[in-house]
Amino acid sequence: MFKTLTVTSALVAAGLLGVLESSAIAQTSRPTRSAPASSSSRNQISALDRQFVIDAAHGGIAEVKMAQLALQKSTSPEVKRFAQQMIDQHTPANKELMRLAAQKGIAAPTDEGPKYKAAMMRVMQMSGDSFDKAYMSEGGVNGHLEAAAVYQRQTMMGQDPDLKAFAAKMLPAVQGHLEMASIMTGYRVARDGNTMPGMTGTSGANTTMPGMTGTQRGNTTMPGMTGTQGGSNMMPGMNGTSGGNTTTPATTGTPTSR
Repeated sequence: MFKTLTVTSALVAAGLLGVLESSAIAQTSRPTRSAPASSSSRNQISALDRQFVIDAAHGGIAEVKMAQLALQKSTSPEVKRFAQQMIDQHTPANKELMRLAAQKGIAAPTDEGPKYKAAMMRVMQMSGDSFDKAYMSEGGVNGHLEAAAVYQRQTMMGQDPDLKAFAAKMLPAVQGHLEMASIMTGYRVARDGNTMPGMTGTSGANTTMPGMTGTQRGNTTMPGMTGTQGGSNMMPGMNGTSGGNTTTPATTGTPTSR
C-alpha cells in the first residue's frame, strides 16, 4: 500500500515534487510480490480435511491396483468389465484428488497404505472362481463401503469447500460402484432402516459377504473364502454360486436371491 502524500506549495517550489513523482513511478514499476497462495490455505486446512485426502487417496489407489490385478487373473468377463470400469473412473478421480491436495499443501499418499496392501496380498494368493469372488468382495463391496463412508463424512463435516465439492461429486459414483458389486455378488444388505454410508435405507456396518467368513477390516468383514457354496445367488459369468447366511445388524441374515 502506498500512502497518499500531501505536498505543500513550498515543497513544490523547491522541486521536491518531481523527486516524489519519480520515486512513485519507480515503485509502481516494480512488480509487487504477493505471498504464496498456498500458505494461507495450508493454515486453514483442518485435520479432518487432511484425513479425507489420506483416506480417499488410499482407497482410490487400492481400487485401481486391485482392478489391474483382476484384469490379469480373473476368469470372468463380467468381473473384468467391472475391473476396467473401476480403472477408467478411479484413475482420473485419483489425479484430481492429487491436484487438489497439492493446491492445499497436503502431502497425499502415493500408495494404497498398509490396510489395503494386506487385503491385496490375500486376494492375490487366490485363483479362478475363488479369486473372482474375493476381488468382488474386497475391491467391489468392502472397498466401496469404506469409500462411501469417507466421502459421506467429508460432505457432511469437511471444512474446505473444494474438497467438499470433490467428495460430493464422487459420492454418487462410489454408491453406483457399490450397487454394481452388490448385484454381481448376489449380495444386498438389508433395507430395514439401517443406513449404509452415503446410501439411504441400507446397512453397511459389520457386513459379511454371503457364504464367506474372514477377518475384520474396520467395520466390514473381509472374506476368508472358507464358506460353503450353495444357495441360488450366482455371480454373472462365474461357475458356482455363493450362498450361506448374510449377517448385517438387525437383519434376517438372508441375502437377496437372484
